[in-house]
Amino acid sequence: MIISQSATLHAANHRGVSRHLMGVGKPVEYSVLVDEIGVSQDELQGLLNSLCYSHQIVNSAISLPEPIYQADELAKRGQNNYLAMKRLEGNRITRNRDRLVDYRALTEMLCYKNSNLKSTRFTA
Repeated sequence: MIISQSATLHAANHRGVSRHLMGVGKPVEYSVLVDEIGVSQDELQGLLNSLCYSHQIVNSAISLPEPIYQADELAKRGQNNYLAMKRLEGNRITRNRDRLVDYRALTEMLCYKNSNLKSTRFTA
């Protein structure tokens, strides 16, 4: 894993990391916007590297740190749930006066916090 020290912008510290599960690694660029505790590049590199090994589904590194990978997977699931609801039960989607989707109400309808899945890992 390499964290680039050469690609920087004014007032931000950028880091490039490349990890992969199969095939070609995906380079990822990280930007540290605020570093309140003074983490060194080596410490940050170690943290990001260890998070690439915490997927629990495979015994090797994945292309992104696990929290980022799971956020992406859950965003895909949310989009798929929304598209299915729109296709099958579009009349249940709440809209405001301007006919725009009420995303707070939609989130309440589609989220898992009031379902049997709220305490179950379902992203495996």
